[in-house]
Amino acid sequence: MSHRLLKKNPLFRDEIRRHRASILIAAAILSLASLLALGIPLAVKRLAEEWAAGNSWTIWLLAGGVFLLLSLGLQTYGGLKSTEVSERLKTALQRQLFRRFMGQEMAFHRAQGPGELISAIYTDIQAVAGLYSRLLPSGVSGLLLLAGATVALIQLSPGLALVLAGATLLSLIVSRMLLRHIRARAAEINEHTSQIYRLINEALHQVMVIKINRLSGWAEERLRKHHGRMVELTVRLQFLQGVLSMTVQLLLASALIAGWIVLTHSAAADELGTQLSALLFGLLLVRQLGSLAGLLGTYRQAQGAMDRLDSLLDTGPPAASGKALPPELQRVRVTGLNFFYGEEAALSNVTFDLRRGEIVAITGPNGAGKTTLFNILSALEPIAPGSVFWNDMDITGFDRTALLSKVAYLPQDSLLGQASIADNIRMGKLDASDSEIEQAAERAGVGDVIRRHPDGLDTVLGSEGSRISGGESRRIALARLLIHDDADLYLLDEPTEGLDAGSELSILDTALKALEGKTVLIITHRPAVLERVQRHLRMENGRVPGGQL
Repeated sequence: MSHRLLKKNPLFRDEIRRHRASILIAAAILSLASLLALGIPLAVKRLAEEWAAGNSWTIWLLAGGVFLLLSLGLQTYGGLKSTEVSERLKTALQRQLFRRFMGQEMAFHRAQGPGELISAIYTDIQAVAGLYSRLLPSGVSGLLLLAGATVALIQLSPGLALVLAGATLLSLIVSRMLLRHIRARAAEINEHTSQIYRLINEALHQVMVIKINRLSGWAEERLRKHHGRMVELTVRLQFLQGVLSMTVQLLLASALIAGWIVLTHSAAADELGTQLSALLFGLLLVRQLGSLAGLLGTYRQAQGAMDRLDSLLDTGPPAASGKALPPELQRVRVTGLNFFYGEEAALSNVTFDLRRGEIVAITGPNGAGKTTLFNILSALEPIAPGSVFWNDMDITGFDRTALLSKVAYLPQDSLLGQASIADNIRMGKLDASDSEIEQAAERAGVGDVIRRHPDGLDTVLGSEGSRISGGESRRIALARLLIHDDADLYLLDEPTEGLDAGSELSILDTALKALEGKTVLIITHRPAVLERVQRHLRMENGRVPGGQL
């Protein structure tokens, strides 16, 4: 079951190998169930022979019952083990894929969007995990049962075996044609599932815009179109799988019954047991070939999911990270920095210096490249060597995780999670104590907000901070920045946006006092901020006209 996805992503392959023992145990249990099932027709054969001879046949009736009960019991237990390993493998692969997505560059996330990635983590990974943890054990036990029943049938009734072989060849021809369509339909279903996730995510994120502009019907209609198409494709896929399984079983059952009638028409009475046993083995063959045909359809679906994952991850590896650790910051030097989003230039020949302890503002119109510059300084965007230097050391030579630990970044959006106020602040420093969290909250001017709620720091915010005002969300995000007190460079993108004039002055004075001696860059349009910085740079169209101001 090798696939280029596993060859190009060894972490997935290694994860599957870690579950190999559990998969093999499930396969062994199901295989033992299949072996015991082969004993049922043999017990029936002996029962019929003893009955025809007038001997006692009770022991063979009991033997057949024991074989049946053991087979069904092991099949049930094997199914449970298969389900368990399937869930464990699925969650492990989901974590691997999540880790891979989180390690991708921001350009990857801009291109894909959350809906596509959520669909891959849930829908595609479930199909891949099922391929190895459920289909493999079922397929192995099915093939074992198929082989055993075939050998027994050839020995008991070569003519009947020959008839079934011809019917099997015909069913394989039909199956080959249907399997191509099954794989294509599965890929389309996954694509529409991804679109549905994307639309739901967008609608929930833009719920205020949708309500204000009375767009609920429009949003629902967009969703309805994809749902309608997905239902249509799912029904068609189920139909194709049903046709596949039904065709195989009908062809084989028809051949089996016709052949058995012809062959037993002239059979002697003492051959009744043999012919009855041959019929049972033939029925096992028919049932198992039908099941294997269904498994082939599911296998094609899994292959379609792997194709989609491979295409999604075929973006090249993330930019290489250096190994050096950044020293204590003395100076940041940007020289001739260029950056592109695709073919569009976002920054063009940007040059400036920033010295330790300086507080510098960056102004300029929207789209001037200010936030892009912050993303580069915080190692969120990869750049070519020779543009940004930390103490005259090229930042591309630093370990990116270590560089991130030296930079505290307050994005323009507050980006609060649906967790408590304490947990949202603690994201800036995971090992922070409660007293450190309270101190950071006071510095950011959010202490009154906390005291106003009965649960205090344990107050759970809504999605993206929906249970508090925009200004309060901004203060909590600022507290998250301030608690990161071991950083060397602080990047603040519109830190006082959404605050009234009085709150702005209070928070500015508190925050800048907390950051005294630190190196600070602030994107702002607010006069109150500009009055409190040492100098400022103005950006236009991705440039710094005239250099430093």
